[in-house]
Amino acid sequence: MQVIRTPNYFMQKESVIAFGKFDGVHKGHQKLIKILCDEAKKDHRLSIVYTFLTHPKLVFSEDKIELLTTNDEKEKIIEKLGVDVLIFQNFNKTFASMTPEKFVKEILINKLNVKKVIMGSNSTFGKDSKGNIDTMRKLAEKYKFDVVEVELLKENGKVISSTNIRNERRRSLV
Repeated sequence: MQVIRTPNYFMQKESVIAFGKFDGVHKGHQKLIKILCDEAKKDHRLSIVYTFLTHPKLVFSEDKIELLTTNDEKEKIIEKLGVDVLIFQNFNKTFASMTPEKFVKEILINKLNVKKVIMGSNSTFGKDSKGNIDTMRKLAEKYKFDVVEVELLKENGKVISSTNIRNERRRSLV
């Protein structure tokens, strides 16, 4: 697996991407990444996981956030899942100010040569998290790529999410 930690990258080969924080790389994330790898393999394209060096909440909030995994742990788990390329984006206020369309055009299309996006049904992106699955579908029409929506994974009727895992850990410590 190729790991990129610099803003100077460009993919010549067409790619399929999943993007997000991936904190914990839990079962829900793993489901998404498996679909990513399957779709990329089927289409003879690169599979790319695009995540952040710094958790966005650490950039905008005074509150401490308990991370479920370090970047090194995240990298090891994602590599075992068979991803071709892992990109760690520096998350700062400049990056966070990108509109959903600017993110799609400048990053996904111009830098990563994306032909398919794999997204969880609750995923958001762009400035103030204004982009969602519907936004991505509209942008996909404009920029000519496909979108695959992945339903949230549940266990015991509860959505598996990093936030829910953190909340469960806090409850078990009380």
